[in-house]
Amino acid sequence: MFRFCIFVCHNAFVISDYGVFMGALPVRLFDLIANLFYNDEVKSAIKNAVSPSHDLAILDAPCGTGILTPLCLPSQYTGIDLDADRIASAKERYAGVGSFFVADAAKLDFPGASFDVILASGLFHHLDDVTVLRVLAEFSRVLKPRGRLVVFEAIWPLNRLNVLGYVMRRMDKGKFVRHAAEFENMFKQYFTISSGRPLNSLCLDYDLKVMVPHGEEDKL
Repeated sequence: MFRFCIFVCHNAFVISDYGVFMGALPVRLFDLIANLFYNDEVKSAIKNAVSPSHDLAILDAPCGTGILTPLCLPSQYTGIDLDADRIASAKERYAGVGSFFVADAAKLDFPGASFDVILASGLFHHLDDVTVLRVLAEFSRVLKPRGRLVVFEAIWPLNRLNVLGYVMRRMDKGKFVRHAAEFENMFKQYFTISSGRPLNSLCLDYDLKVMVPHGEEDKL
């Protein structure tokens, strides 16, 4: 049991900062490990929240190597990430499926009202409070009327007795893991939360929220 916990914690560390390890980790191995955390329940919940269709323009930020790209199809898909190696891998794997760019979510080079849906998975626990608000402002700007933001985010354990969950979160290279309520307070500065639910994978807790920009509440 102890050896299993060490194995899980080590791989949680790898996934948490896959930009650091991407050069040494083959894509197939990366996906194998990532799928331990993006289990079937998590993927199903994200896909239901995104509700992809042919007439939707979807921004996946950050997209990494494209681990969630299939959940956004069929759609007019755009993936961005700060890491050029991850973007190169995504382009190779999903050639012809969508567009992939090296880009900063806090400084998007897209016109206003460009996207129907923005998916932000595992982004905000890597950002300080000021940067989170800058990203939220950009997301609000590039969302179309009736657009929505889908956030899947790492949070501190909901159960205080979840010791392994705390240990694994402490190993996370994201230095800004927060409680769900802390994220919610920041999101509310730019968005109205229309739905939310907790999710769990390998003793780690996550928060999934669907939001609309302020002023769009009556269009839910």
